[in-house]
Amino acid sequence: MGVPLVLVRGRVFFDSTGIPTEIPVLLTPDGVVYQLLDYFLLRQDEKSNSWMRKVGRAVILLLEYKFANPTMPLDQRFFTMFAKRLGTGSIDPLSGEDLSGLGWTALSPTEKRHVIQRLTNFFEHVAATSPEAAKLNPLVTASAFEQGLQDVAYQHMRFSAFLGHTWQTAEERHTSTMPMVRGERPAKVEKRQPARFPDQHLMNLLMEGFKTRIGLNYRDILITLLLNGGGVRVSEPFHLFPSDVMPNPYRPEQALVLIHHPIEGGVPDDWVDSRGRPRRGNRGQYLRERWGIIPRKQMLGGKEAGWKGGTHEAQGAARFHKVHWFVPEFGEMFLYFWYLYLEQLISIERNHPFAFVNLWREPKGAMYSINKFRASHDAAVHRIGLNVSKAEGTTPHGHRHAYGKRAKKARLDVDLRRRMMHHTSLESMDVYTAPTEQEIEEALAQGVFNLEGGLELARSIRSAMS
Repeated sequence: MGVPLVLVRGRVFFDSTGIPTEIPVLLTPDGVVYQLLDYFLLRQDEKSNSWMRKVGRAVILLLEYKFANPTMPLDQRFFTMFAKRLGTGSIDPLSGEDLSGLGWTALSPTEKRHVIQRLTNFFEHVAATSPEAAKLNPLVTASAFEQGLQDVAYQHMRFSAFLGHTWQTAEERHTSTMPMVRGERPAKVEKRQPARFPDQHLMNLLMEGFKTRIGLNYRDILITLLLNGGGVRVSEPFHLFPSDVMPNPYRPEQALVLIHHPIEGGVPDDWVDSRGRPRRGNRGQYLRERWGIIPRKQMLGGKEAGWKGGTHEAQGAARFHKVHWFVPEFGEMFLYFWYLYLEQLISIERNHPFAFVNLWREPKGAMYSINKFRASHDAAVHRIGLNVSKAEGTTPHGHRHAYGKRAKKARLDVDLRRRMMHHTSLESMDVYTAPTEQEIEEALAQGVFNLEGGLELARSIRSAMS
């Protein structure tokens, strides 16, 4: 039986204001693991809740392994064997038994590396911020789990020169006389274009897929237009305020959409002080002071909406992603449906400033969740006779891939495409513009005509087979 450890949604109160911080919390039989809680609080503004959950699961794996092997010394062998078991699992493949009680299945090499990297970063934090860990003095108030993490962090610091970031097992090392060598690099995987939503079905999805018994679902049409016509990430529309949409001054028939950073974004013009003067501050302050809520990036549960970041545009202190419509007519279509949606929104009471809300289902006016949109999108895809499949590009993320590929096929400048998709580097765009299998085959076939003697070579091959 493994150690009962669980990562839960926590509301933490730190001062007399009574304002809670929502954050993942690791619970053990001895209570909260405060080292991990402090680590999350330190990184909360720059990291997502999804990142915190992944770090928390990595710490759980480490603690489970340590307490399943209480007599194993915390030396290099501990780290290398832990890494090995991440890759093999804990179940004997021949007997089917699991004497450790861990019940682990094997992780892929990529998943294993991610777990190790997350733990490495966390151990470095613990060793740097806990003098008790460096001195190996037991804390009077520390639980067995916290003391265990401090001990592991200290030993990791001691052996880091030998472990590197790979925690290699002996069979993973090259033959070498060097005291520390990297393991054999994993097989390089060529980036290929993930499936994108098929352009020929987009209008049908918007006009027929999102048709309900009471009419068109303007809200989900708008979100889909942002994904496919604006190339935004799935989570980004859920940070939008109504004031973030306006006619484009240069093309009044087209929508200008600024999706502000959840914390560092700008504030609406109607946020004023008692004398009617515009308030200064960022979006995080606005949400707390005007609405008594935290940014959706920091929320847990159904209200959570991540923010991956990338390159932002700025106006004064405000940071945001400007939606670049391609083709530009998508911006006109968005503005048309936006006005229709506002007519629905204006009659609904809200206790938050976000644009997309529950319109028909309870609680009406509540923040619309990403999961509910995914379910609505799936239903719309089915209505037009398509399968919901990541491999076929018919999930919401397939729209961003369609946007990136459309820009590539239009031969737009590569740096312009980077700006359109708010990437920080050209390399990060590779996954959106890499050739599909069909495009590779077509290019190879066409290349025969461009190759000197290519047609003769092809004929000779066929002749040899006849």
